[in-house]
Amino acid sequence: EVATIEGAVFDPSFGLEEIKSEIVQILNEIGAGNTNRSSGPFYAQNDILEVKILNNCTEEVGPITITAYNLANCPKTILEGPTGEQITTTIQAISAGCAAEAFFLGDPANPNIISGNQIEVQVTAPDGLPSCVLVYSRTTDTTGTDTANEFCNACYSKMQP
Repeated sequence: EVATIEGAVFDPSFGLEEIKSEIVQILNEIGAGNTNRSSGPFYAQNDILEVKILNNCTEEVGPITITAYNLANCPKTILEGPTGEQITTTIQAISAGCAAEAFFLGDPANPNIISGNQIEVQVTAPDGLPSCVLVYSRTTDTTGTDTANEFCNACYSKMQP
């Protein structure tokens, strides 16, 4: 497991600092280290964006930031809600074995805030997310019955922090 390797690597009795740094670099390059996550681009089909984060780690994690980007702009910009607020939030901490979620609602009078846009969801942490943190997202209607754009953890691409 990655945590075991990292524990040995950062143990002061284990090897030289240069070797430790090189091992961490290799782990990050092969995707075994902490990484941020991206849904990649998609066409939102509903008005509500829901993102759930599950902490399967043995320790608390956080802060974790969830941001939706508008890909109609180049460079991309943070998607804005009905009153101009940015569609982003930070969850300060998620306890071990617990989940947290965020809901972003488009404006019912102007549902194209989320629905109809080409967007990307990024889930980030200052040092990246450990592999034991799992991400799920979807778009849904206001009743929660019409689900679209469902992305399980395996659908999220890894990005270096």
